[in-house]
Amino acid sequence: MGHFSESWPFWRLVRNLNAMHAYGGMVLSISGAPATMNGVDTTYDLINVFDTISASTSDDIAGGIGVELSPNYRLTVNEAGDYRIEFWASFSSSAGGALVTFAPHIGGTIGTIEADRDVAALDTGSASLSGIFTYAKGDTIDVRVKVDTGTSNLSFLGAGLSIHRVG
Repeated sequence: MGHFSESWPFWRLVRNLNAMHAYGGMVLSISGAPATMNGVDTTYDLINVFDTISASTSDDIAGGIGVELSPNYRLTVNEAGDYRIEFWASFSSSAGGALVTFAPHIGGTIGTIEADRDVAALDTGSASLSGIFTYAKGDTIDVRVKVDTGTSNLSFLGAGLSIHRVG
């Protein structure tokens, strides 16, 4: 009793921590919030409110993820493979009835998923998206936002973007 065999899953997990896949992320920290993006319009604008690297594997480790805050706010894939992307945001809009759309961009080109949220003026809304995609070495991933009509100032209470290699 009190002895765990090598086959017990926890010990296998601990033994394989060095084999963890690449990951990287950035967040808008509590101390940085709220952060405002002024003049968001009907074309996608880079979300530039992240202020903290939340996770990153080293660039010199095979499969590492590069995390870049200002001015580009992007994640760079350093090894081709399948990755899970996750994004979330809590925000308010200065424009009433604005449909706010968030979408990841790969190398500046819009990806295949998006999150839409209709928010009343000054109400707090939230949006999130996730998916698994195949990225090439050197691909850069960022998230951008637009409104469906006019312009709006978006105030972010929190936000996060991360990618994790899954295959």
